[in-house]
Amino acid sequence: LLLQKLHIMKNKNNRMERLQASMDNYKRASVFLKANKLVIVNTTLITFVQRILLFFVTYVVYRSFGLSGLSAVTVTLLQAAISVSVDMLPLPGGMGISERLFLQIFSPIFGSTALTLSGMLMSRGISYYMLIIISGIVTCITHLTVTSKEE
Repeated sequence: LLLQKLHIMKNKNNRMERLQASMDNYKRASVFLKANKLVIVNTTLITFVQRILLFFVTYVVYRSFGLSGLSAVTVTLLQAAISVSVDMLPLPGGMGISERLFLQIFSPIFGSTALTLSGMLMSRGISYYMLIIISGIVTCITHLTVTSKEE
């Protein structure tokens, strides 16, 4: 109401109704999550495993180039540090920053600039296309199982 009096927001009749509906949805979700705490635990664990596997792709690429000086944990944690530091920046175009950090951090590890660039392109490509392929497979399986149950 204050924002309407200051002419910052226009007076719309259904604004309160939409706000109330939104609050009702929030309340239903909160009641569901309170009653199903295992959903939160499972979602958190699945998300954690997914992120670690995505970070692990860089180690797989590292090893595929015949390099072996660092452990899987070290390379995975370095990739995680890059990802987390970029994710925390509220900037558009975070991919450029991520790639710059990758080049700076992994250049001494991969040895040469050409190998580091190749490693970055491979790890980013695998991470991106692997997600698309897995999502496509899950979508197809879901479509087939839901369609067969409806018939």
